[in-house]
Amino acid sequence: MAVVKLVKFLLLLFVFRCECTVEILRSMAPNIQLEAVISRYDRFTGRTLSSVLFTGPSDTTEVAGRKLTKLSFIDDKFSEFKTEIEAYGSPTETYSLHLFSASTSERFSSFLKGKETSVHLGSFPGESCTFDVKKETDGRILTYTADKGDSCISKPEENVTIWSEFTYRFVDDQDREYNNYSFDYDSFDFDINEFMNRTDSRLIINNANMKKKGFNLTKVMYNMWMSSNDAYFAYSWQIYPE
Repeated sequence: MAVVKLVKFLLLLFVFRCECTVEILRSMAPNIQLEAVISRYDRFTGRTLSSVLFTGPSDTTEVAGRKLTKLSFIDDKFSEFKTEIEAYGSPTETYSLHLFSASTSERFSSFLKGKETSVHLGSFPGESCTFDVKKETDGRILTYTADKGDSCISKPEENVTIWSEFTYRFVDDQDREYNNYSFDYDSFDFDINEFMNRTDSRLIINNANMKKKGFNLTKVMYNMWMSSNDAYFAYSWQIYPE
């Protein structure tokens, strides 16, 4: 059934086909990169103190308001930062850091598994991953495509998994919001496949059909996840509106 819906959707594309334009929105590796994480657990107080070093755009902030110390400027746009994460309880609990850069619309979340004494230096899952995100406008059809580089593949032999997807949000004429996860759990009185089709590397939007149904696109994100035995990273970039 999913194949039939995709075929119908693609047929609609050819019906309205006209001169198209292609634009590369991003051609890059993640801007925010961890350099080192050093954690120490005090068994007498139950406190774990983790020092985190990372590089990123100079306007990077911590989402929860945690203090970031700027150690040095790499160039006119990037800096090296340090922050500390304090937690109480088991030393093996997972601790997190959430960062955001407005200039690159990049969000980064890291979840690291603690140990009594743990040192992560210089090697993190997906750190050398590169990708291109392209936008193709063809009449009434908008297509986003992601092409990942050879360094951006899973490595089962190293227990490293990398995957990605496009996500979206849109609203109806009563400002009720929907996203790609809405359709995993609920049913609605419209067929999402009439104006939206998504794979792990492509998002196709029929704007004419969407507006005809009374919906407006509000956001498109490209998301990438990397995981290993003791670390989990999540990146996301807003690509619509630009």
